[in-house]
Amino acid sequence: MGKNIAIIVLSLALTLSLAGNALLLAALALSNFTAGLGPGFVPPAGFSVAETYPAQVAVGDAFDLTVTVTNTINSPVQVYEIDINSPLLDGVRVDSVSPTPTQVSDYYSQSGYIEYYFSHNIPPGQSQAFTFRCTATQAGTWVGTLDIYDPSLSSDTRFVSIDVQ
Repeated sequence: MGKNIAIIVLSLALTLSLAGNALLLAALALSNFTAGLGPGFVPPAGFSVAETYPAQVAVGDAFDLTVTVTNTINSPVQVYEIDINSPLLDGVRVDSVSPTPTQVSDYYSQSGYIEYYFSHNIPPGQSQAFTFRCTATQAGTWVGTLDIYDPSLSSDTRFVSIDVQ
């Protein structure tokens, strides 16, 4: 009888553990979905991301929004795409990008985002800065996301908030 109780307790613990993992996975899937990534996307292995930009600018001011990607593994990683999403684009215009993207797909009027494609391989331990030269176009607090993708379409999402006076 003691053996049966131990099996039942072990089975219950395993069930609770699996239920906890299912809840964790559901929460992660929901957070990815609400970030605009859709289900199934996972953060990329092999790089870390940092972004810099001013917290406050005046209407008409030009400023840089810089995304720095650092390779954290022992082989090259590629930055495939960086997307900028609304409503950030409702108050901020991207005037130029450095390095120059290989392609730009502007879906702002239809879907609220612009895709910038790159083919930059970053050596192990090195970083690459992607600088978006912007102009503040309308007063307000503009919040949006930057989605940074590798070729497998795994992504890292960063939230941006700029106060335009």
